[in-house]
Amino acid sequence: MDLRYEAPATHSLEALAHYLGRPDDSLLEAILDVYTREGFTALGAQIESERVIADTSRIYSHAFDVWSNATPEQRDALMGFSPELLAVGVDRALALKIAFDESAGEHSSEETLSDPKQIGARASYNRALLLREQAKTVLRTIASRNEALRLHVDSLIGTGDDADSLAASLDQMAELCDEFLEHDGDSLSTRVRLARLSHDYVAKLVAAAADVRGSAAQARASVRKLPADHKQRKAELDFLDGVNLHVLGEVVHAFEAAHDLEAEIPRLAPIATRRLLGRRSKNTLAKRGAALPTGEAPARR
Repeated sequence: MDLRYEAPATHSLEALAHYLGRPDDSLLEAILDVYTREGFTALGAQIESERVIADTSRIYSHAFDVWSNATPEQRDALMGFSPELLAVGVDRALALKIAFDESAGEHSSEETLSDPKQIGARASYNRALLLREQAKTVLRTIASRNEALRLHVDSLIGTGDDADSLAASLDQMAELCDEFLEHDGDSLSTRVRLARLSHDYVAKLVAAAADVRGSAAQARASVRKLPADHKQRKAELDFLDGVNLHVLGEVVHAFEAAHDLEAEIPRLAPIATRRLLGRRSKNTLAKRGAALPTGEAPARR
């Protein structure tokens, strides 16, 4: 697999969260059992959140692509890595990204998740948005010169662009499609056949609506609101940074070891977090984190 480690990500964290699904709580608990909370916090205090977000966004995208296209032999070589581990990493990276945006004062976590500028990056939202535009065009074509019917189609778009509004719009369009499909022996039914409108397409609209709702709910569930107190907020971000560094380190080192066995498997070298996640630094990572006195506040880089 020809993949340069510095190549940009091909999937957003939001898209990866959609593809992989929310991990089971027991998987996250197993990760959190590795260090104490103080250990994770001390580890995360050594680096800026932006650096962690940058490397998780890039490396997890590459890891997903490599695993998706790997041969059985290559997957055997990737011992220590699993889609479940990646799902936990993506879940925590997305939680960190949203928490960091909140801490920076851009939005509260709830506003971030309902804002189309944020949720629009989610793959399911983008696909559903395109599907809604397609359905609008198809329905307007079938409505033909019936101006009242065309205006009704336009009204189904609604005024909001958040996940709930988009899902409601798709459901309403599905209902109108069903009504069109009930026509028989008139010009509208002829246009239905010309457009190849079908009950399968109706099911596709309904499924897209459910997917958008589910993805938004999943994203909201993965976010932990930051405390109001500045010191507590910083400690929470440091904790999330530490958890992300640990999971990212597991992924990086699994690919490093697999590359030694199968040269076709690329190394997923860290860039922004290189100081902490350099080659063969797994033991050093543990020492830098868990072994630090909890009162110590190492300089961020």
